[in-house]
Amino acid sequence: MAKVALLIGVSEYEPGLNSLPSAVMDVDAMQRVLQHSDMGEFAPGDITVLKNPHRQTMEEAIEALFFNRQKDDLVLLYFSGHGIKDDSGRLYLATHQTRKNAKGELVRTTAVAASLIHDVMENSRSRRQVIILDCCFSGAFAEGMRAKDDGSLDIKNQLVETKKPQSVEGRAVLTSSTATQYSFEQQGSDLSVYTRYLVEGIEKGAADTDNDGVISVDELHEYARKKVQEAAPAMKPEIYAIKEGYKIQLAKARVADPKVKYRKEVEIYAIQGGISPVARMILENLQRQLGLSGGEVREIEMEVLRPYKERLENLQQYRDALIAAVKYEYPLSDQTRNELKAFQQMLGLRDTDIQSIEQELTAQFVHEETPTPISETTYRQQIPVQLEQELDLTLEIALTTAELLSGVVKQVTTTENEVINVKIPAGISPGKKLRVRGKGKFNPLTQERGDLYLVLNQIIAQADNLSSEKGVDYTKLRDLLAAGEWKEADYETYLVMLKAVGREENDYIRSEELLNFPCADLRTIDQLWVKYSNGRFGFSVQKKIYLSVGGKPDGKYYEEAWRKFGDCPRGTSKADRVGWRVKDSWIYDEEVTFDTNAPSGHLPILSIPEAPPHPLSIPSAWDWIRRAPPLRTSSRHPLTALFSRIKTYKV
Repeated sequence: MAKVALLIGVSEYEPGLNSLPSAVMDVDAMQRVLQHSDMGEFAPGDITVLKNPHRQTMEEAIEALFFNRQKDDLVLLYFSGHGIKDDSGRLYLATHQTRKNAKGELVRTTAVAASLIHDVMENSRSRRQVIILDCCFSGAFAEGMRAKDDGSLDIKNQLVETKKPQSVEGRAVLTSSTATQYSFEQQGSDLSVYTRYLVEGIEKGAADTDNDGVISVDELHEYARKKVQEAAPAMKPEIYAIKEGYKIQLAKARVADPKVKYRKEVEIYAIQGGISPVARMILENLQRQLGLSGGEVREIEMEVLRPYKERLENLQQYRDALIAAVKYEYPLSDQTRNELKAFQQMLGLRDTDIQSIEQELTAQFVHEETPTPISETTYRQQIPVQLEQELDLTLEIALTTAELLSGVVKQVTTTENEVINVKIPAGISPGKKLRVRGKGKFNPLTQERGDLYLVLNQIIAQADNLSSEKGVDYTKLRDLLAAGEWKEADYETYLVMLKAVGREENDYIRSEELLNFPCADLRTIDQLWVKYSNGRFGFSVQKKIYLSVGGKPDGKYYEEAWRKFGDCPRGTSKADRVGWRVKDSWIYDEEVTFDTNAPSGHLPILSIPEAPPHPLSIPSAWDWIRRAPPLRTSSRHPLTALFSRIKTYKV
């Protein structure tokens, strides 16, 4: 039985792909642990290393890796570099020659196709095959060349599945991230974050979680996954395997090593980057029993706690970036928001990780004021006309009847370009004047500010047309939209659309039902969205944007128009695109912006949790709109169907 490995690292690329300096160092680190006699036990002569190879050299080496092997041989292919998906959803591994053609499409002959790898695996006699891809599927291509994936990359079918199950004992593919995520290099480290923890799991023996002296594929994956997510929660390493692929033995571990024993205990007791007083006493007793020095245990603990420390450092970096952005401009422009989102992804942080930071800083820069009512008589007695003209500021605020009755917090921009939140008390009468002290004009000579006076006007709204051909009650949708509850209104839109075609919650709408959606109901839904968003949201708003980028309301799928329709690229104003794609990548459900700061046409998106996985369901269809290529089984697309329907009666 032989253990054979091919280690490939590509760090240098043509213009359009970011360089990855750590890739060649990743290869060196993997080689070190694999050929170590106490770890991987690969013979040095059975490990081939390629750094920045040409495509042909790389393909020949991959073919040679799997050729003429024995049934019991273990074959390992490791790649560190950029992974790319073409327009048909096929995966390629980038070489340093990889480039695009004049149309911005991948020149396939400059990259190595996953199909080639799969073919040589299928034809190999080796029954134990492992592929490790430390790939940045989100590698930053220049405009026109797609390195970011839209969620449809099917690694399992392209690399794992086999048509010869009787010839394969086990096959496994490990990836550093899913197809829609960054796989990034950690600042201050020579290695990529994923490879670092693969190496650490083998080198330190920490991946041997069952203490049997052997590190299997699933143990190594689980150790690296846990460590990566401690440092960068947004990254989600994946494992795909068939048959006994999970249990393929990659390396051995030193079970009796005192350092390994101590490390595993630290892994148990290190919670959220700290060790409790009781856990500290347990570890100190263990240290004495194992005969470890203070320096040895400190080094072990620092290694175990390092991912938590890096996560805190990443959070601090994002905090510093947000502070700088808010000081530079507030409210934040679309361009700045997109830049912050890119930085967040680069740091491997989820939206939930940064939420508290954004809330804290927003509270610092946007103050909430509680004004005091003042009568016109008192106003004129206390405020001389000359002072009013010089320092005081009077603004009018339009409020709905519901806002006057229940109270509301309104955002107001003063003449000093200061954004404040003004709390309007419940039950106040139209025409009332409110005073906010010290928020008026600024006098640079006296260093004083006048007061801000707000005159409240009532919006006399016309009655909403809630007509329905199918007897659907649109009152709740109207009320949610009027209250600015955009996320809840988005879900309610999904529910009323189901009712309009005679279906219930958790069901889905068929394509033919969309093509024949009741006109009166579609008009009602659209006009409610348009009205209560002040023309910002609604199907007709989305249709207008779609047509402006080359789309046609004929129910057919126009791929380039859909990409442009979804885009919100750097420098693009809110009114141009709907913002479902940021820097060529379709956003996640949790990244949808449910407020009026969202780009025009951003809502409704009908993004709901746990949608049924039917290819023509409304919830999954909207998710598919943002991420996937057109359905192979139909030339029609759910939203194009609605656009076609809108065209019928010209909303």
